[in-house]
Amino acid sequence: MSRVPLSISFEAICKFFKVTIPNRFTIQKVLNDHGYKLSSSYIAPNFWKTNAPMDLIYDIMKSWKLSQAAHNKEDPFNNLPSDSPAHKALSQELK
Repeated sequence: MSRVPLSISFEAICKFFKVTIPNRFTIQKVLNDHGYKLSSSYIAPNFWKTNAPMDLIYDIMKSWKLSQAAHNKEDPFNNLPSDSPAHKALSQELK
């Protein structure tokens, strides 16, 4: 079985990592650069359909979190408890 989601909410993923939501065009460009597609979902306005695997989606969001922290001269872990799943996910190497 494929690990490709039917639809995803970047809002929920960003809430998980405690980071602002990148605009749709930023996400779409990164996915297109990796050979994947992104389109709006009929389920809800904040849900998106993509053929990208979740591992790539999480890596994109982790990179976004790290770049935003660097841009703001902050520690990317400063708003994540050390025992949180988001802290653990952010600590892992990008694939």
